[in-house]
Amino acid sequence: MVHFSLWSAMLGSLAGAARLFRAGDPLFLHAPFYRAGQSTGPSNETFDASLKARNPL
Repeated sequence: MVHFSLWSAMLGSLAGAARLFRAGDPLFLHAPFYRAGQSTGPSNETFDASLKARNPL
């Protein structure tokens, strides 16, 4: 969900997870991540381009 939702929806998801998870439980995210404006890998660039082509938000 994190790669196609509005930021407010992402924040709501994290708040919900915080209520459901115990302290220290892992939360795994799958999305095209960027650090300091740079892609973290070629597959993320491809994934990001594919998502934006389908829904440019």
